[in-house]
Amino acid sequence: MLIARLIAEPATLQDSIARARADLSVRGMELESDALLAAVPGVLELRISGGNAGSARAVLDTIFAPSDL
Repeated sequence: MLIARLIAEPATLQDSIARARADLSVRGMELESDALLAAVPGVLELRISGGNAGSARAVLDTIFAPSDL
């Protein structure tokens, strides 16, 4: 299980999550959950299964750059 925390742009959040889910799936990974952190406004936490950190980061950086795993 990989956990990524990203700065989320509210205006495009749902589209970005949908795109991440699709792009991760193509690479054999699954976006298990997504949630905005209550304690840190504007931060999105993604839980990803399958694959590896490098592959996940490659996907996330195209959508949420920069990402931190």
